[in-house]
Amino acid sequence: MSQTSRLMAVRLDASLIVAGLIIAFPFEAAAI
Repeated sequence: MSQTSRLMAVRLDASLIVAGLIIAFPFEAAAI
């Protein structure tokens, strides 16, 4: 069970990082 919850936590972290990149990308492009 701990392995499953760990996998879910990693997946959640990965989706948060991807969402952050998608949100930040237009601002980075506008700044350039």
